Amino acid sequence: MSFRPEQNDTAQGFFRSPPAWVLTFRDGEGFECIGKERTQAGLAVSCYLSPLDAAIEAACLTKAGRPHRSMAASALDLGAFLGERDSELVAAMHVGWPAHNGVLLRHSDGRPGRCCRLMRQPLGIPTTFEVDARTLAAYSASRERAGLFAWAETVREVRTWPATRIRHVATKAVAAITSRCEADHWKTATQLAAFDPEFGQWHFVPFSSGGEAL
Repeated sequence: MSFRPEQNDTAQGFFRSPPAWVLTFRDGEGFECIGKERTQAGLAVSCYLSPLDAAIEAACLTKAGRPHRSMAASALDLGAFLGERDSELVAAMHVGWPAHNGVLLRHSDGRPGRCCRLMRQPLGIPTTFEVDARTLAAYSASRERAGLFAWAETVREVRTWPATRIRHVATKAVAAITSRCEADHWKTATQLAAFDPEFGQWHFVPFSSGGEAL
């Protein structure tokens, strides 16, 4: 995994406004790797608009025996987002977790299912990659359907929390919900799950075409 050093060059940047988070893990040889999903555009970095969403995903994976941690997407360099064609940038932006009757759906290896919106952008100069309007609208719509109209303000507040508090809330969120193995998330999912940190509870809304079930 490669990181960009701190610099004052504003011509290049990734997920700065709004910020996003990614997950990392160590492979069998001890090297730190970036969490990615296989999409119709090939492998794409899994990104999260909320540090708590990223922490919940990491807690789910860790519970399944696959330790992960979260970090800011802005720390990654260009190579992390390059698509298989090397001519575009790709990212899988998390929208929510696929569910059915209030139960999260997961893969046979313990990984939680995920509903993402694929972002693709031609490689250009200067090189920037930010959350596009359609992806932001899909995320916002899913939260508002759950009654979380102040989601943006809540995310901004969560960004001020110390990492220990975020991990603690994420662990409680994972402990408060059940999951089951389901081979075909796209056909089985009837709900999209989101966690409300303000009241510490899960919300479920009807599944829509706001993203791709992975």
